Amino acid sequence: MQNYYKIVIIGFIIIFFTIPCALSQTSALKPQQLQLIVTPSEITLKVKEQFQFKAEIIGDDSIDISKVKFDWRVLGNIGTISSSTGLFTASDKPGRGMVSANALVDKKTLVGHAVVKIAEGVLPPDTPKKIIVVVKPSDVSLLPGESRQFTTEPVGKTQWRVIPPRLGSITDTGLFTASSSPGKGMVIATIQTADGTGIGRANVVIGKNEPITSRTKLIINISPKNAKIEKSGSVVFEAKIAGNNDNYPLQWDIYPKNLGYIEGMGDKVRFVAGTEEGRALITVQARSENEIGMDWATVDIGGTSRLLPEKLKVTVSPESASLKVGENISFAANISGNVNAVPSWSVAPSRIGIIDQNGLFTATGLGWGLVICKVETAKGIGVGQARVFVGAGNASSLQIIVSPQFAQVFTGGDTVKFMAQVKDKQNRPVTNVSILWKVLPEDMGTIDQTGLFTSGDKAGQALITAKIDGIEGGILAQARVTINEKIGKERLEVSIAGPQTLRLGETKEYQGNVTNQNGKPINLNTAQFEWRVVPASIGTITGNGDKIIFVPNVRGRGVIIVDVKCPEGAGTGRVSITIE
Repeated sequence: MQNYYKIVIIGFIIIFFTIPCALSQTSALKPQQLQLIVTPSEITLKVKEQFQFKAEIIGDDSIDISKVKFDWRVLGNIGTISSSTGLFTASDKPGRGMVSANALVDKKTLVGHAVVKIAEGVLPPDTPKKIIVVVKPSDVSLLPGESRQFTTEPVGKTQWRVIPPRLGSITDTGLFTASSSPGKGMVIATIQTADGTGIGRANVVIGKNEPITSRTKLIINISPKNAKIEKSGSVVFEAKIAGNNDNYPLQWDIYPKNLGYIEGMGDKVRFVAGTEEGRALITVQARSENEIGMDWATVDIGGTSRLLPEKLKVTVSPESASLKVGENISFAANISGNVNAVPSWSVAPSRIGIIDQNGLFTATGLGWGLVICKVETAKGIGVGQARVFVGAGNASSLQIIVSPQFAQVFTGGDTVKFMAQVKDKQNRPVTNVSILWKVLPEDMGTIDQTGLFTSGDKAGQALITAKIDGIEGGILAQARVTINEKIGKERLEVSIAGPQTLRLGETKEYQGNVTNQNGKPINLNTAQFEWRVVPASIGTITGNGDKIIFVPNVRGRGVIIVDVKCPEGAGTGRVSITIE
């Protein structure tokens, strides 16, 4: 019997030591998890000092880092950062906070952090002077998905931003693209030149977008239709909108630009000719929430032999068309008087499609617009147009991507914004798509049609679904949100200070730093810290509170994580580590 017990005990000992080894070998065979690392992980800067942060993705050597789009943000009142480049500018006051970067890689949202401390310092002696910045155009009305190029005076190093961000996006060159929802806001440009720095603003209004079948047609009549003036002379043009639609603003333009300029605005303007002879095309345009109206006139400047009694009549066939994303149709130009000329084709707004110089139109984005044909010959100038409406097509021709794929919020009305991007078969973005959002189970929270999720009173996990509205069969994309029980009044910003690279056998200290959403440190005497390392086999944590000691056990990569709870709120911090 004693021998029996000895055998049993020895068996348990063998199993106890064998299973962890097997698990360690199994975990070593698993592919490494993708991680986003911000370098440096911690830095101290002086007030007003600039620093270029960098981000890298580890865990997959096949990822082309040059094609990854990083979104940079500042946590705390410590300065500003370029959302696209990671160039950070410290504030003019000491403080402590974090810089974060996130990126969407393989349909996963990766996040990395760096701790930033702004130390006491003296403002640089060459602090730039304030200058006046003008953003042009200063007032813009666009349709959902439409783009407009903004410029500044003076020209210099420019940082663009949109307020509120949901109004649309803007590139580093000032090209603004409206979102899919109506709204009002501003485009703001911060300029830095040799003379100083300044901020300029432009007002932006995004109107509604509806199919052609529900629009109110705008008909504009310009007079006179043709005019004859001498060089440096002038003529007054008047435009009237048929019906009771005279409250829409009019936009005047001239082509070519070198023949003169337009004075004034509204329904009456004056064209002033320059010192060159030629024929100018005067256009006037009005835009409602769902319609574009246009008319034009000609001006002959000097030289009786070149005067044209009437403009060329150009018609486009078909006069209207309705097609789906990816489809195409050929338009033809009919010019009065059998004039032998090569028409010039364009699309307005450009987001709905592209057209070649043979009149072949290909639909690329949802919405309505115009196909415009312009003809210019020695005998005259003329413009014709056709109406186009582009629908979404069927589900198989589109794909939808929701970001972020994973999110965490607290109970009791905490929010997170989900975004949906729609693309066609050629991976081209499809704009102005109506998205139907839904939460499953429904009692976990609510989500509006802009993608803003608001948590309820229950903790757990919820499934967020996005569906393209108005297409046959429908198409779904999903994301998940974890709803944590709210411990305090707000979410805390937690960072971990410590080295990211260690050698096997080293012992290093890590410290948790906790601030509220305004960057103010909290009272750590009332805080509870729970530390862990993932994977657990990579090292050992000793100690408690805001400081711990980490001892690496094996070579590899991992993450040290700390969960913090206190009366003010709760939060989680993490730092990536590499054991060499």
